Amino acid sequence: MALGLSVVKAVNDKIDITAGIASLSSRVEGCSGGFCVSSTDTGTGYGGGLQIWIDDAKKLAGKISIQSSKFSKSTSSTTSTGLGLGYYVTEKDEIYGDYRSNDKASSVSIGYAHHF
Repeated sequence: MALGLSVVKAVNDKIDITAGIASLSSRVEGCSGGFCVSSTDTGTGYGGGLQIWIDDAKKLAGKISIQSSKFSKSTSSTTSTGLGLGYYVTEKDEIYGDYRSNDKASSVSIGYAHHF
């Protein structure tokens, strides 16, 4: 789970630059043969990217990003690149999907963002 804050700066009518920081929380549980182990951790994430408007009405945006995260129980940080697609239901409310990958794992997420 992440709670973040981002800033967006328009480069031109079609491209925005984004930068942000987030507070991260993770809970992982694994079970085998009736024996379960769980782990929780917290961390910080930061990153940036480009948002490219696909339509003139600024309802659909493609996204390219790079993010880095560091959890308190880990000795190293993780950097991942991502591709996404956002659909703006209103001027400030967005539903988005992201595909993110690094050398250890890949993930797919769906979310909601409100832009102030």
